[in-house]
Amino acid sequence: MDTRRMTQNGCFPIILRLTHFRKTTSIKTGHYVPEEYWDNHRCKVKRNFPDVDSVHLLNTLL
Repeated sequence: MDTRRMTQNGCFPIILRLTHFRKTTSIKTGHYVPEEYWDNHRCKVKRNFPDVDSVHLLNTLL
């Protein structure tokens, strides 16, 4: 979750950070999550996130 960029509705984008030969790039996933539904320890969306049909499918996608 990219906490540097908050949207107007209070959500943060989920990004993938890739490093190759010491160069870093960020790839947007197109999914946005409020901070209270993000698990920093496991880097996953929490089970009680109401905005998607299947949280398990979203975490598998990530």
